[in-house]
Amino acid sequence: MRRTKRTGAGLIKLIVWVFATPLVSAGLVALVMVWTNPEAERLSEPVPPRSIATRPVPPPPAEKTAPRLPDPEPAQPPVVAARDEPGQPAELPAPEQEEEFAPVEPDPEPVEPEPEPEPEPEPEPEPEPGQAATWVLDDFRPGVPLEWRAAPWENPAKLHVVDRALKVEMLGGARDKTAVGRNLNMNLTDRSRVVFDVTNDMRHALSFAVALLVGPGSAYFESAPVPVQPGLNENIAFDLRANTFKSAASQWQHQVRLRHVDDVKSLYILIYTRAKGSVAIRNVRLTPAEPGAEGTAHD
Repeated sequence: MRRTKRTGAGLIKLIVWVFATPLVSAGLVALVMVWTNPEAERLSEPVPPRSIATRPVPPPPAEKTAPRLPDPEPAQPPVVAARDEPGQPAELPAPEQEEEFAPVEPDPEPVEPEPEPEPEPEPEPEPEPGQAATWVLDDFRPGVPLEWRAAPWENPAKLHVVDRALKVEMLGGARDKTAVGRNLNMNLTDRSRVVFDVTNDMRHALSFAVALLVGPGSAYFESAPVPVQPGLNENIAFDLRANTFKSAASQWQHQVRLRHVDDVKSLYILIYTRAKGSVAIRNVRLTPAEPGAEGTAHD
């Protein structure tokens, strides 16, 4: 019994040793395979070497060479312009001209249309032989100094020239009229009438008259009034030879004739109204006396 146990223990130790050693294990495995497989001996015989047919090795391809470039030309030295005279600098090449561009013109400013010229007044017909011409006292042309003034003893007014007319802006007041006048210092012996055109801007009719300061003492003579309707009124006339003037000598009654017509100091145009408003007076003129007409008094 003890021997059997020792034998088994030794066998186990042998097996462990065999498998623990790689060379011994490999040899035992080969031995077992030969003993169990008869063909293993034939397989274990050495195999004669076989002849290996050799193939010709093709030559390496020829190397491709790049085409040869021409040799660069040697650099030429810079050409220096010949000097005509010693000490004179060589001429330099002309600089390249820059491209010129036409200047951009700004848009033209809008041109305002010129105002249409004012129509010239129709000339007065030429007088017949032996007849005097009409005197234009005022046509209120632009650029001509204004000689007319508002009379300070009547209602106030503002005067200015508009469209070749004397614009009278009446400011109203307690007086019964507005008066505008200018100096004359003229001899009106051969004149018969004072004539002008009026545009009445008010809605109702007005009364107009003329007054003259005459003689050494500047005596006041006023004509009879003439009605002026709203709108344009042409050829409003006052007869200088009529016996319808009034003065201090006539107790302010319209029953005397104008005196001292050879020495007229001033002329006034009277507008009878207390209200505010405006009128425009144009083309003030003095017409000649008709041949054979009765003359006015000189004294």
